[in-house]
Amino acid sequence: MPLDNFNKRKAKAVAEFARKNKWDAVLLSEIKAKTGGIYWLGQDELLTAIIFTERAAILLRDQLLQLWCETGQVTVRNERTISIKIKDLTLTATYMPVWSGNNEQEIETAKENLKSHVEKVKKEEILLVGGDFNAHVGQGEERPDVCGRFGLRSSNRQGEELIDFCQENNLAYVNSYFQNKRRGTWFNPALRRWYELDGFLVKSNQRHKLVQKLNVINEISLSDHKPVRIRIILNKPKKHDRPKKRSPKIRWERLRDAEVVNNYRERINNIVEKAEDANNNQNINDRWKEITDTTIKAATEVCGIEEKKIENPWMIDKEDEVKRLRERITVCVNRRNELMERSRQTADDERLQIETDLNNAKTDLKVARSTLQRQTRQWEKDWWENIIKECQEAGEKGDSGTLYKTLKKTWNKRL
Repeated sequence: MPLDNFNKRKAKAVAEFARKNKWDAVLLSEIKAKTGGIYWLGQDELLTAIIFTERAAILLRDQLLQLWCETGQVTVRNERTISIKIKDLTLTATYMPVWSGNNEQEIETAKENLKSHVEKVKKEEILLVGGDFNAHVGQGEERPDVCGRFGLRSSNRQGEELIDFCQENNLAYVNSYFQNKRRGTWFNPALRRWYELDGFLVKSNQRHKLVQKLNVINEISLSDHKPVRIRIILNKPKKHDRPKKRSPKIRWERLRDAEVVNNYRERINNIVEKAEDANNNQNINDRWKEITDTTIKAATEVCGIEEKKIENPWMIDKEDEVKRLRERITVCVNRRNELMERSRQTADDERLQIETDLNNAKTDLKVARSTLQRQTRQWEKDWWENIIKECQEAGEKGDSGTLYKTLKKTWNKRL
């Protein structure tokens, strides 16, 4: 069934915008159509196809459109989610319902439909999900391979549930891994603030090698939502025969200690003596390489290697506690979903007890999430108070070295 005149005008504007910006695919949300179909625009090199369902659509052009046609135009549709497959690449556009306070069942149904699309993608295939999730993910939601540390303010309820959905389905919320000055995609005129409702999901194990760049485009003529642009790499990375060997990052500041200096000097002398006994006839290049390796080896053994900085240092040694709290959230989510499914399949006259259990399950889930958030904020507060105390003590003693070292711990955090 063709689109109505209003959607046709919108489709032409989006197609022209994609052509000017040389976008091969656009994932669209909040479409209003009575059924699914394909809308063709242009001819020859300007040929564009919009594959749509009732509430979401995917625009294809150029090489991706040609490949999709050559591979059989594989398409999977639900009311709010649509997926197309192009060789080993699956593009999924989705539009999640706006939470109104009493439409949990509608939201869960939309999530189950999206989950069914995700599960159809094979392990070795590439998946990119994009759309309007109507969920705001803020700062402080870091989870390994699921969510990064960047965002606007704090998350709302839908944002927390989106991250839970990603964790349950081995997905990563891409927006949270990119630090952009302009993040908001929708402006709430009543509250006078921006929300980041639109974004992308990928498989957790594909984020590093797939996603190259993500940013929000300052364009408001197409919709009341700003578009989000993502650049992905589909080609397999080239294998280098001789990978570059990097020197370890050594903790050279330890050489300020006289005892460490003596140990370092002694260790170098021992290594040099052994090397001289073993090799007496070396050319200058080999000799220089040996001196370099000796210096690095002695420094590594005596001074140690600087560990990789952690994004949230207040989470150190808290992994077991965080894991326990997140497992509790997962149990509550599964319990809530189970009761919602039973409620949908139960007759009205037998649903009273299930509804009571469902409300209790929702309360337990809310408490579990609040506990994790409250505990994380307390750890962060304690960490900052300890940093401030150490800086004050170093300042009172006039110990600029310790003061600098303490302040350096905060450099990877935004003050």
